Amino acid sequence: KGIDKEFYLLFSVFDENLSWYLNANIKYYLRMEEMAVKKDDDFKESNRMHAVNGLTFGNLPGLNVCEGEKVSWHLLGLGTEADVHGAVFQGNTLQMNGMRRDSTNLFPHTFATAFMQPDNTGTFEIYCQTSNHYQAGMRERYSVSKCGKKGPTPALQYKGVRTYYIMAEEVVWDYAPDRSWERERHNHSAKSTCSAFLSYAEIFLSNENGLLGSRYKKAVYREYTDGTFQTPKARINGDEHLGILGPFLWAEVGDILNIVFKNNATRPYSIHAHGVLERETGQPQVANPG
Repeated sequence: KGIDKEFYLLFSVFDENLSWYLNANIKYYLRMEEMAVKKDDDFKESNRMHAVNGLTFGNLPGLNVCEGEKVSWHLLGLGTEADVHGAVFQGNTLQMNGMRRDSTNLFPHTFATAFMQPDNTGTFEIYCQTSNHYQAGMRERYSVSKCGKKGPTPALQYKGVRTYYIMAEEVVWDYAPDRSWERERHNHSAKSTCSAFLSYAEIFLSNENGLLGSRYKKAVYREYTDGTFQTPKARINGDEHLGILGPFLWAEVGDILNIVFKNNATRPYSIHAHGVLERETGQPQVANPG
């Protein structure tokens, strides 16, 4: 009761390599013997269809709603260990278990129901945030139109603007700058050569015998005090645990967040806020180096 539209979405990797009809498909479409291609890894990967309701790359029709409608999204997960999905809805938020969010987790043989009352019109993506699933086509589109209905009335008007200055920069990150605790726990010294006294951490942290060790060049997001990006903002005691993570961006309902983003790294990067209205919808803009 009280629901205007319902949709059922199955997120699943359909592995056509396991199909009873694989040999028939090879003979019909490739016109060659099955064993000639079945051992090829690229061929196997091409037969794993990352789909929503059996369709990929925005081909799922009928996901059309009106602004202000009460919509239920029933999300299903099936398959194998490959089917760990983060189902994300761009553009509008969901309500699940008393919380407002824009995504949910799906595992094999689980399901979830999310409630949406869209207040942002346009065409947006529904996709799996697992990166290789997204690249392989597990993404569809839903449209929100103005149909004469009114969305929920906002509780507060805009109160103020909070500006944050964020820069992407490259650092040499050490995953284990202090190994004293680990070595004490495993009762061995840095010069120990006996395998019985070497900790398992040597696999990841040693830079001997052709291994890289614990230090890697990384791109990180860091906060600065102003738009000159000359003075990094010091992390207070409560933020020391963040490590490689970027800064907290604090706001209250009704605030406008103004993010000034500078890319001082050597590859393109972007910044994108989930679950809030943006000035521009769609894919976040990419900031090129410099």
